[in-house]
Amino acid sequence: MSLNFNNLLQKEYLFGYFNRNKKIFTVSILIFLLFALMGSFFFTIEDINKQTEINQRIDSLKIDESIFGEEDYEKVYYDESYPNELYESNFEENYSDQQTDVIIENNEDVTSNLFQDYSFEGFIDLFFYNFTIDFECILGGLLLAIPSVIITFVNACQIGVLFNDVNFIIILFGVIPHGIFEIPSSVFAFSGALMLTSFELKIIKGILSSKTTVNEELNSSIYLVKDAIISTGIVFILLIIAAFIETFITPILLWLII
Repeated sequence: MSLNFNNLLQKEYLFGYFNRNKKIFTVSILIFLLFALMGSFFFTIEDINKQTEINQRIDSLKIDESIFGEEDYEKVYYDESYPNELYESNFEENYSDQQTDVIIENNEDVTSNLFQDYSFEGFIDLFFYNFTIDFECILGGLLLAIPSVIITFVNACQIGVLFNDVNFIIILFGVIPHGIFEIPSSVFAFSGALMLTSFELKIIKGILSSKTTVNEELNSSIYLVKDAIISTGIVFILLIIAAFIETFITPILLWLII
């Protein structure tokens, strides 16, 4: 295969992208799932607190424990800066006027927190933040994918913890809508990294082996570099969609349940 990149956007070449990299995708998915499982077993919501956009949005939400269950309500959403009276389990108790004013004020704070990034600038910032992480993951493939494994481990562990510790309603309204695009982007990013690592290893093989040459390995494996570029494009598109949903739709969905 030549070094010509002209066929990179040809329909036939693009359609062969998945077929050419079935083993890499399989390995990427299995590793991501393994890391997510490790996250759900060995870490808690406190370990990743403030580390994810969804946590930043819902950390200060004070929602009726009948939605979450008392244990999750106190564990995930408790904030000592708020009056303890707001966390009493007996919601049938009549609040004083002062307590009612505090609740109204807190609800306004919650709404403000949810929609603090509800803007084009917030959308751009979120997209670039997520894309930078995934792009660094892809480029990490040039370093034998060691940085890529670390980045993927962190991403997958966060997902595992969220799905294990956070109530399903929050997952349904606050994670899944954009997560169906953001989570695959992490897998594609890791796959792109493995493609670059595979290419790198083949070049090293060409240098060290007496049975093949660098040019032969280069010509036979250049498709891996092309496919890593395609992976970057896919990640870009997925994160654009995910950032739009997380910026403009997720806050509304969460607001509906508070």
